[in-house]
Amino acid sequence: MGLAESSTVEATDGVRSRRRDEEKEDPSLLNSTLPEQFASRFEVLEVVGKGSFGKVYKVRDKKTKAIYATKHQTYNDSNIKEVRIQAGVNDEQVVKIYDTITVEEKEMFIVMEYCEGGNLLQWIKRSRRHKLLNQTVILQMLFGICQVVYNCHVKKIIHRDIKPENILLDSRRRIKLADFGVARVLNRASYADTFCGTPPYMAPELFLSYFGQASPNSGYDSKCDVWSVGCILWDMANNRNKFVFQLGKNLGHNVSQATDSLSASNIAELIDNNIPQEYGIVRRLLHLMLKRNPEERVSLSDLLQDSELNAALQNPLDCHWSDVLQEREEEDI
Repeated sequence: MGLAESSTVEATDGVRSRRRDEEKEDPSLLNSTLPEQFASRFEVLEVVGKGSFGKVYKVRDKKTKAIYATKHQTYNDSNIKEVRIQAGVNDEQVVKIYDTITVEEKEMFIVMEYCEGGNLLQWIKRSRRHKLLNQTVILQMLFGICQVVYNCHVKKIIHRDIKPENILLDSRRRIKLADFGVARVLNRASYADTFCGTPPYMAPELFLSYFGQASPNSGYDSKCDVWSVGCILWDMANNRNKFVFQLGKNLGHNVSQATDSLSASNIAELIDNNIPQEYGIVRRLLHLMLKRNPEERVSLSDLLQDSELNAALQNPLDCHWSDVLQEREEEDI
């Protein structure tokens, strides 16, 4: 997501620019610039995210004092579609949309459930300060992610941008899937062919579709999300490069431009050489999820019935999460 000169003048301009940005993030200033339709009902407490899509605020309802997250973005067909799809999933593991406020069909505010646990990427980074994540904790996270993505697939929805930043956590470490900006309902069509998502988490078939090398079936299906979840599993089990970057390094070229030559042995070797031996179950599941050929890739329904994955749910390690959450709260003080 997209959000060098040594002269004194340029350096000064850079400082001024940063100061202007900081001023814009000041909640009191921000509240005074927001449209009345929104500002009359909600108070912005802080900016918790921003990018090419717009900004995400932590807000408080002025009447009820309830806390929400609000996505502020341009009013257009694509963003309207995002709201419709996300609200239509109607699953407790999908970030709930409570309201939308449109302003002169130019901008829109999507009022959503606020997840105080942050996102999965933040959680991974905090946890790694101590040591490698416990395999049981990883498997518990994986199960929750598979569950919500599977529920989307049952409703013919493919997310297409599954990554740690879009996996949110509430105070009890429950998974909440967010950002349906490039999601699609397959309906009668069995395949999609649009090139979208975040490259480090995109399945090989998406790149093949982009480069005009797709299979006779012409495109990809829900198995692309399985690959993305596999990449997230890699992130939780490996404290170095993201999967696709490590793969590119091993092959000596850009994976996105060489998916036609990417072999199953390349992937298998990478998993075996980079995932710790003590992560035996994780290694086995990665071999199933990161299959080059989507037809050979495991389905989420089969993953959810995996005996070793389910066994991990019988011994929850909530203390591990509580320690991480406490650390987050101390940082915020």
